[in-house]
Amino acid sequence: MGQQQVILLILVTLIAGIATIVGVNTMQKSHEASNMDAIRQQVLLSQNLAVAYYSKSRMLGGGGYSFDGLTLDDINLESESEDATYSLIVEDGNSQEFEILVTTRFGDDYRVTVTNDDIVWESVDE
Repeated sequence: MGQQQVILLILVTLIAGIATIVGVNTMQKSHEASNMDAIRQQVLLSQNLAVAYYSKSRMLGGGGYSFDGLTLDDINLESESEDATYSLIVEDGNSQEFEILVTTRFGDDYRVTVTNDDIVWESVDE
């Protein structure tokens, strides 16, 4: 093989390697974004169910315009799912909001404050 062919072979191998690395990194970021989208969707569904609990009278098994007594089962969240782990914090005494602590499977932690008409996401830094 001539010197130009060897240089061309090395150059093509280098470009193919770089393209492979970029492709893998892009797929990883896409996977993480997809996971976060699934978590956001689950929290939005949970807020919808929580508002139904909030609006329902205590006689019918609701909160009577409070989130007191709300559980993960009431908002259709499992403590561990394939996307994240969830824990619920409800303050005692006529609570108008609650918090969901979310840990993604990639190790990111979020505190989600939920009211009957708003959701606020905060990243939890350690």
